[in-house]
Amino acid sequence: MSYYCINDIRVRRVVREEYEQLKPIQVYREEYIQFQSLAAVHFNPANILKRTNFRWVEEKKRAADANAPPESEEAS
Repeated sequence: MSYYCINDIRVRRVVREEYEQLKPIQVYREEYIQFQSLAAVHFNPANILKRTNFRWVEEKKRAADANAPPESEEAS
């Protein structure tokens, strides 16, 4: 958690034309900042596993009998 303190606030008035020029640039900046903050969550390895529904292949639980012949896939 972070806390910020503001020491000084300056108000700079703009005219409508200047506002219209700065608006697309500011929107781009805001979207870029949001995209970068989401990238850390989106490409997090734990999140990738969750989104792809990744599951480890479970190994067979039974113990192999040393005297039994190995099973082939054709026999199944």
